[in-house]
Amino acid sequence: MNNTALTVLAADVTAKLTAIHADLAELAEITKSVADTAEEAYYADSANREIPFCMVSGDYWLAKALADSIEGIREKIIHPRAEWSGAVRDIAKKIESREFEYSRAEKEIAEKAAARALSANREAAKTAERVESGFQLIETFTKVVGKSKSKEHIAHVLFKLDGELYQEYATYDPKSGEIPRDPNWIGVRLLDIEKKSVDLFKAEMTVEEIGKAAHVQDSIRAALREEVGPLKAAA
Repeated sequence: MNNTALTVLAADVTAKLTAIHADLAELAEITKSVADTAEEAYYADSANREIPFCMVSGDYWLAKALADSIEGIREKIIHPRAEWSGAVRDIAKKIESREFEYSRAEKEIAEKAAARALSANREAAKTAERVESGFQLIETFTKVVGKSKSKEHIAHVLFKLDGELYQEYATYDPKSGEIPRDPNWIGVRLLDIEKKSVDLFKAEMTVEEIGKAAHVQDSIRAALREEVGPLKAAA
């Protein structure tokens, strides 16, 4: 259903229910008064009755039914004692819950759209015309992490970009010097000086920005090749 139409309908239903609750207030007082009077007669000493008990009983149960029905309807709309109960409060809670779910949905839609745009920019970088990025190589080095079978050989590239220091790394085969990682993913996510992850690509990028990002990737790949050897063939 249309979002606005359902919101309008909820407001209309709430207004009408509230009006009905108010309209029944006077009738609730009347029926309660009649029921109270009938109850007194019903439980009165039989010696003081001027009419047969069956008539008193008939009056009492009808009066009670009228009072209970009006009170029941009003409590179904707005309960006088339970804040969590009543149709009006229930509708209000559901409106609030629905708004939260819609905000979640909007966020998810936006995130998916951004992810698609980000993926498209990464793909575009494969064939983009390279634009000088200002990539400044500082250092390349290798180190070994772990021991025995869990040992890994890692090549690091330390560089500056727009005055900020970053690094990228990739594992490699010490015998062949080959870097098995997909070259298309090298440089996609960098580490800053505090070793926090930084995305090279963003969802919103100009053609020039994509060209600069592609140049950064090329520069990182070249530095890795220079340090340890060939990269795996691009997928």
